[in-house]
Amino acid sequence: MLSPLRFCVPFAAILLLTFFGVAIARAQADIPTPEDIVSRLLPDEKAEGIFKSWKGIGVERSEKADNKDIPSFTLYVTFEFNSSELTTDGELLLSQAGLALVDRKLNKYTFFLGGHTDAVGGDAYNVELSQRRAERVRNYLIDHFNIKANRLIARGYGESRLLISDDPEADANRRVEIKNIGPEDKP
Repeated sequence: MLSPLRFCVPFAAILLLTFFGVAIARAQADIPTPEDIVSRLLPDEKAEGIFKSWKGIGVERSEKADNKDIPSFTLYVTFEFNSSELTTDGELLLSQAGLALVDRKLNKYTFFLGGHTDAVGGDAYNVELSQRRAERVRNYLIDHFNIKANRLIARGYGESRLLISDDPEADANRRVEIKNIGPEDKP
């Protein structure tokens, strides 16, 4: 007599592989492409609102930019807890951003990288942590995409510019914002 377990194990394996295959394909479809990012950082782009989201990482047109003519968007780059170490998801999103920043349409511009935290922790600590995170994003883009260092300016704001002020501890407050600040200054 054949054991039912003998048939269940391969069937369960097929179901799991199918599930993970669908989940991976769906996740890849939700990742912003370099073209999406390029279009959001070109000076004549006026779109607002979230245009992609993936595993809690979103790319959003900043509606709180100091100057409405400056294209910017927010990368919900994830880090290890209480650290400036990027998660795998954060690296994946930065890889897309890096490809965008070396695109011929954007390679003449300089970008500001603003790091932000939620309101957990003290003010001084959050400013320092957000600075380390902004610098980590900057170094990742320089190291992996050979972007000239003078094209990327990093600054940490701590919790002073909450995205969701009604929920100061919300995950979405922990983010890095990228702004196109104009043509690169040639040395």
